[in-house]
Amino acid sequence: MENTKRDTQNDLDNVTTGRKTVRTIFKNQGDTGGMVNKIEVTEKEIENLLTLLEIVTVYLGDKIIPKFKTEKLKIY
Repeated sequence: MENTKRDTQNDLDNVTTGRKTVRTIFKNQGDTGGMVNKIEVTEKEIENLLTLLEIVTVYLGDKIIPKFKTEKLKIY
């Protein structure tokens, strides 16, 4: 997601400065609004994924790992 955001930001910078690359050859100034929206959506998705990562990490540390440890200790 961060790579997508970075690539879109680079494309936006290239279009606004007038530089043409392989990725921006068919894009013009009118496409900048769509690219800005894509960057904003990607930023929101990154925030949501980070929140999900924190939740999963807490869940693993609180519920799963202790249960796993007790099951493994019962084997020995």
